[in-house]
Amino acid sequence: MKKLKIFYPDNSIKIHKSTKVLFILISLVLITYFSKKMFPQNIENLELLYFVMVVIFTVYCLIYVININLFRYETENGTYSGYLIIETEKIICGENTYLINDIEKISILNYSIRGKFNGNISALNPKKSNGLKNYIEIHHKNQIYKYHFLQTKTENMKMFENELRIYYEKGILGKQNYENITK
Repeated sequence: MKKLKIFYPDNSIKIHKSTKVLFILISLVLITYFSKKMFPQNIENLELLYFVMVVIFTVYCLIYVININLFRYETENGTYSGYLIIETEKIICGENTYLINDIEKISILNYSIRGKFNGNISALNPKKSNGLKNYIEIHHKNQIYKYHFLQTKTENMKMFENELRIYYEKGILGKQNYENITK
């Protein structure tokens, strides 16, 4: 059965473990630096400690930047629950079912695929997409329902190309939206 995982985003801020370690290392380097200034009688021991902390911090920064640029995905803030299933006569989103005759309009945004370069050029942000910036809006009985979903290279909206053609032919899915999905 063709299906995509539904993702419910939340508004919290998640900090990756490696970023927390980076903040701790910065704090330790600063503490040892200011300790040198405050305790001049222990300057030799503190200089050695400071040097060790700076070396550890520098090595970790290099590893951190390489990790972010090559291996790490964007943070997932939210939970997965249920599946998006598009059939010829209905759309199932988790526990909710929308019949084709009751749907007024559908809008689909599906450009984000897990693992693709996300276009971010900042040195300290992940470069790989988490595949969760996709959503389907269903206009159903004067209400709009919005569901975010995960897309990967193998599980994506193109799986539903035949079903979406039916929605396009009925005028529920717009021409440009349909072409963006099927190209």
